[in-house]
Amino acid sequence: MWNSEPTHRQQHHHQHQHNGNSTSGGPPAKQLGMTSAISLAEPRAEDLQRTDELRGSLEPYNVFESQDELNHRMEILAKLNTLVKQWVKEISVSKNMPESAAEKLGGKIYTFGSYRLGVHHKGADIDALCVAPRNIERTDYFQSFFEVLKKQPEVTECRSVEEAFVPVIKMNFDGIEIDLLFARLSLKEIPDDFDLRDDNLLRNLDHRSVRSLNGCRVTDEILALVPNIENFRLALRTIKLWAKTRHILKFFGLFRRCDLGHAGGQDLPAVSECCSCHIGAQVFLGILALEVAQPSAAQAPRQRQSEISSLGSASQCLGSVSSDAHHNACVPPTEFHI
Repeated sequence: MWNSEPTHRQQHHHQHQHNGNSTSGGPPAKQLGMTSAISLAEPRAEDLQRTDELRGSLEPYNVFESQDELNHRMEILAKLNTLVKQWVKEISVSKNMPESAAEKLGGKIYTFGSYRLGVHHKGADIDALCVAPRNIERTDYFQSFFEVLKKQPEVTECRSVEEAFVPVIKMNFDGIEIDLLFARLSLKEIPDDFDLRDDNLLRNLDHRSVRSLNGCRVTDEILALVPNIENFRLALRTIKLWAKTRHILKFFGLFRRCDLGHAGGQDLPAVSECCSCHIGAQVFLGILALEVAQPSAAQAPRQRQSEISSLGSASQCLGSVSSDAHHNACVPPTEFHI
């Protein structure tokens, strides 16, 4: 889960959803999310043209990275993943575990936030999570692994914030800023294909590990719910750029960072709902004019599931952007001017 591409499980989920949305003589259209789609109609020629124009209008703002820059990020995350596996093995051996058993423990780097969603811009940081088995303590991470990172020639500005609400190690790894969280699972081993969306893994975990897992779990949940990922990415990139240039990004509950322990920059159920249709450019315009009597959600709440921020009623905002105690942002209807 280093890159921003959906997993095989998510791709299968999207294909299943797409097949269920057939409107030509097949079974009834499957409802995606808690509310029905704006439209199930195929895009018209002018819709596709406007989507291409919207994508082109984003190019001058450096919101897309080149393939070389994307590969560089992948190489950095691969190095981090190797460091984690080696560190878990060494710490386990130092605790008198046989080396043959320590080899099998694993450990893994997961990503979340804008990078995992595939909507990060040039030079953006990477939000990542180090997942370790139960024999690794949090103190091991913030002491021995912190020292391992400091010794790497590619790492600069390495610092730990252990007492934060969501404890994190911040660093610059070969030119890319990385915020690396830590979660210790109550499992003997961490396989490479382990899925963090399983609610059962939250049992018997400390609060800091649960908060650290939140970002990855919410990101993967959104990727699984959005039937058209490319439209979702284009809409989200556009909204983020619009909010940034309007100097309101920091006030958007929609983009509240996971450093604070909330769902984070990846939570945008309104976009995921609008992307159940095929039209790309109209998603953004539709959201800005959206009026909902009740907050929208991409999925019904379930026990032990991290909450996803909602888009509040635009009609109640009276031209201002605010958020309530539950971080539900109110976005006024407006026009798009970058």
